[in-house]
Amino acid sequence: MRNILGINFKYYVGFVLMIGLVLVFIEPLSFILLEIGSKLNYDTTAFKSGYTIISFSIVVLYFYFIVKGYIHNKRTTFLVFLTCAIYVLYRFVFTDYISFYSIDLINSFLFYSDLTLVITGFHFLCLVRVFTKNRKRLDERFETERLDTLTSEKHSFLSKTNLMLRKK
Repeated sequence: MRNILGINFKYYVGFVLMIGLVLVFIEPLSFILLEIGSKLNYDTTAFKSGYTIISFSIVVLYFYFIVKGYIHNKRTTFLVFLTCAIYVLYRFVFTDYISFYSIDLINSFLFYSDLTLVITGFHFLCLVRVFTKNRKRLDERFETERLDTLTSEKHSFLSKTNLMLRKK
C-alpha cells in the first residue's frame, strides 16, 4: 500500500490542488458551465438520440475494458476522478450555483449529467479488475519462485548428502 501511495503521490497532490482551485473559482466556473448548458436544447430528438448513443457507447466500451482488463493511463484516471469530484461538489454540496436538467422519462432524480457518475463507476470497476488480475499474477509468480527455491534447496541438500555419503 505504501508503494502505491509513493508512486502516485504527485497525482494525489495534484488532485487536492485542483479541488482547491475549483473551490476558489466556483462561481466563475458555474457561470461558464451555465453558459454552455444554456446553448443546448435538451428537448430535441437530436439531443436525446445523441445522448443515448454516447451513453450506450461508453457503457459498451467500459464493459469491453473490464472484460479485457484494460490498464488506463494514470492521467485518464486522474481526469475521470477529478471530473467526478467536481460534479459531486456541484450536484450535492454547492447546489445554489448550478442546476441540472433531469431526464423526464425516468424520474426527477436522474439527470443527464449523472453519466459522469456512471463513467466513474465503470472506471473504478475496471481498475479493481486490473488490480485483482495483477495481484493474482503476482501471487502465482511468488508461488512459482517459492517452489523453485524449495526444489533447488532440496536438490542442493540431496547433492551435499550424496557427496558426504560417497566420501565415507
